[in-house]
Amino acid sequence: MQKLKFGIMSVLVVGLLGIYLVGASFYTIETGTVGVLSTFGEYSEEEATPGLHWKIPVVQTVKVVDVKMQTVNYFGRQDAPDEVGVINKPQITVLDDKNLQIGTDLTVQYTPLPDRADEILAVYGPNYFDKKLNAIIRNIVRDVAGKYQAETIASERERLGDEISMRLNQAFTELPFKLNEVALRNLVLPRIVTEKIEQVQQAK
Repeated sequence: MQKLKFGIMSVLVVGLLGIYLVGASFYTIETGTVGVLSTFGEYSEEEATPGLHWKIPVVQTVKVVDVKMQTVNYFGRQDAPDEVGVINKPQITVLDDKNLQIGTDLTVQYTPLPDRADEILAVYGPNYFDKKLNAIIRNIVRDVAGKYQAETIASERERLGDEISMRLNQAFTELPFKLNEVALRNLVLPRIVTEKIEQVQQAK
């Protein structure tokens, strides 16, 4: 009798284990994302596209990477809460050669390249924006805008925006991301400069 009970328990355990392994073998990738298989910590170069896929339980795990377009807003004086697909950062401040502070409000839109998702995870990790892109964007804006004078930068806004866009496009060609759009929203000038501009306009 005990042997029979033991046999039944063994069959149940094996059956439950089989059900678990079958269930753990399949995974789903949603539209707008890709999956990267990790086998003992090594990422596969072939990304899993949206749909149902199979993996080896225990041996393989799946990392999901969002490859929808991402929007970054540089605006205001401090970090604002992020939203799905939208990152909000403080405006980028620049000093001209007279140490006058210029604030730049900027929007950047980019898309992670689906076929390079394994590279994104392997090189930068899931927080790739803070590790890589944020520094690139800020450095380029400061480098370009820093060449202008606070008194004249407003009249050169279109040229400034074009140069920032060109420099960012060059930087992104070497990265696993596609730059979609760069928009210079606003320039925040020092009070002493805005007062001088107002005085000139009133005089005219």
